[in-house]
Amino acid sequence: MFLNLLNEEQKECFFKYAYKLATVDGQYTKSEEEMLLAYCDEMHVPFNVEAEKANVEELLEKLNSVCGEQEKKIVLFEAIGLALVDNKYDESESKMLKAMVQKFDLEMSFKEDAKKYVEEYIQLQAKINTLVLGA
Repeated sequence: MFLNLLNEEQKECFFKYAYKLATVDGQYTKSEEEMLLAYCDEMHVPFNVEAEKANVEELLEKLNSVCGEQEKKIVLFEAIGLALVDNKYDESESKMLKAMVQKFDLEMSFKEDAKKYVEEYIQLQAKINTLVLGA
């Protein structure tokens, strides 16, 4: 949704973090894979299988240093979308996102609002799909 606003360095770090988030619960679902591929399309970057080797703490440190407040909010918002895409918000995903909020020095209320709006968006998208596609 907003990933095209990131620069190349931010995009690379975000993708690696997103991959780690998608796999942290031990269940890499088809919906998570599809979301990561959509992120790649949006950012115009290749799917990087090297992302699995990345260290989460180092990625957060790098993102924190290369992002301003707006980019930090974009990264967190998009990460929340990924965590919710499979309709399973695992404790390990929650911990990763909480660590991001703390590292980025963002308000926890921003995370909670973003989570609420993403959940509402997912529900609305399902209603639109039913209306238009009958699915």
